[in-house]
Amino acid sequence: MNVVTRHRLLIGLVAAMSALVAQAAGPQTAKLAMQAQKDYFRETCFTLEAGQPLAYQLSTPHPIEFNLHHHRSDGTMVYPDKRVVKSKHSKQLVAESAGAYCFMATNLADQPGAFDVVINYEISAH
Repeated sequence: MNVVTRHRLLIGLVAAMSALVAQAAGPQTAKLAMQAQKDYFRETCFTLEAGQPLAYQLSTPHPIEFNLHHHRSDGTMVYPDKRVVKSKHSKQLVAESAGAYCFMATNLADQPGAFDVVINYEISAH
């Protein structure tokens, strides 16, 4: 293996480790910018490892259908949290399996204007 190849591998490893650290680094905020029309939806996704803790609180000025869903490696989707949220909701859980997890909000009715669903969350090391 030549020096350039080793250097590229090292840079790739450092980038991958930085991404993993970022997943577990302190509180984070996601703002889902919702449009006013009924059935409009937005989502934001992140990666969790099996057994990794997640805590979140969300607030919305208008009722939404909220879910946290997980895209399993076998192609199925599971919903660790799914409910109508009228103003605030919070939950703590531990990831059942590794992979992509997504917060999703859907507008339940036409609203007078656009609004934000704010999700404060923290992914902890396990």
